[in-house]
Amino acid sequence: MKEPCRNCPEQSKDFGGCRCQAYLLTGDPTNADPVCDLSPHHHIVTEAVARSREAQMDVKTIVFRDDRNSRQASAVKAGAT
Repeated sequence: MKEPCRNCPEQSKDFGGCRCQAYLLTGDPTNADPVCDLSPHHHIVTEAVARSREAQMDVKTIVFRDDRNSRQASAVKAGAT
């Protein structure tokens, strides 16, 4: 197991994280689990969460968009009520 997991004090609790997640997200199961804040690959997870939140906002806008409600859709996307 690579650092930071090798010497992490939490290793006895989380067993070094998930090897499957490490492999899926980094291509190497010996890397630190990207879900961990200490992982050098943590940015992969935070960027995916940000993209997901942006996509959710786009879906909300699409749901409200039609010819009669185009102003309402713009207001929803901008965060106005």
